[in-house]
Amino acid sequence: MLKINIISFHGGCFIGGNVNWDKKQNSFLEKCGYKVDQVAFPKRHSKFLKWMREFDFTKYDGKIYILGRSSGGYLAKIFYEYHNRKCQGVIYLCPVFNPCFRAEIKPKFKTKTDLFFDHPPKSTENWDHEREILFLAKDDQNVPNELFTDDQLKSAYHVGPSSHIGMLSCTSDGFRNILMERVKLKD
Repeated sequence: MLKINIISFHGGCFIGGNVNWDKKQNSFLEKCGYKVDQVAFPKRHSKFLKWMREFDFTKYDGKIYILGRSSGGYLAKIFYEYHNRKCQGVIYLCPVFNPCFRAEIKPKFKTKTDLFFDHPPKSTENWDHEREILFLAKDDQNVPNELFTDDQLKSAYHVGPSSHIGMLSCTSDGFRNILMERVKLKD
């Protein structure tokens, strides 16, 4: 059986959250047969970029996927774009692809977003249907649909819980089935 590693980025509005937030999700993924590495990353954009560029892939044996949830979705996206030759794909759970725009339309996130970013982040609008898997909540009050491109919305899966909080620990049958189909454990 082929080994698949998932490098996971937690959410928490960039400066919050921690590696313990995703225990339920990671346990679920491990029961599905994946090896999960919940990474601890710097809580400042400039330090994150340096950490990302120096990331050590030597400890992974097999295929590598990236997973990012909520604000960790933005981090997973830029990590994947930088290291896409080393990774087979990326999985997003209610990601914040456009953090500054979200802070504009949802002011409660502005202070924390401003604390993380030294300057406005680059755009993450490019999309690869084959290698990027997007899971969205049907009614996400924290990450509304206007934060996504039409292309991203067309390829999104709406499974499991319908809220942002519910999706962040998505362990539904629908989530598992799509993941098992898209992120295959066998050749």
